Amino acid sequence: LAPARSRPGAIVEIAALQAEATYALLAHVASTTDPDVEVLQLRIPPDDPIVRWLRQVGQVTLMERSAPAGGWMARFIRFPMAMRKLQAELSARLARSGLRRWRGRLALATDLGTVVLACDGSRIRVENAQAPKGSVCHLPQDRLLSLILGTRTLAELEEDPTVTLPDGTQPLLRALFPPAIACLAGVDWF
Repeated sequence: LAPARSRPGAIVEIAALQAEATYALLAHVASTTDPDVEVLQLRIPPDDPIVRWLRQVGQVTLMERSAPAGGWMARFIRFPMAMRKLQAELSARLARSGLRRWRGRLALATDLGTVVLACDGSRIRVENAQAPKGSVCHLPQDRLLSLILGTRTLAELEEDPTVTLPDGTQPLLRALFPPAIACLAGVDWF
């Protein structure tokens, strides 16, 4: 926790692993801040878990300032090839989950094409698919990237009108794409 000394009520850095720790830190700041300060300003990304936790207990207003050149971005260039490069990591995630014996096929259809994740219970194999059958998740590549990189939760994507996730796919998607990091620069700023 790092309050900004020159700006009462502004916090330039805060980190917590649990919602309870976040609430305790902010309660401490509120108790030591000038009583005339009505709003605490947190300088954190809007997709930080802290923002998610605070939305559950109070009013949160997001104000975003984006630099035109954020320094990096994420984008698929060759979608099927990129997904094949992720096979080992996806297999490891499946092995660590409660679904390590799951068998089946799940298609990920994006604006760049479609791949099928073929799961045999111990590993995932990525296959190209022109017209997949069965469960097909439709999502733009930037939403899939945020899921793969762990910057958005599946629950957040389920609320997105550009994303379609068939019933029954959520447990596998949660196992393969758990939340991991709090911030991601803008995806595909071309």
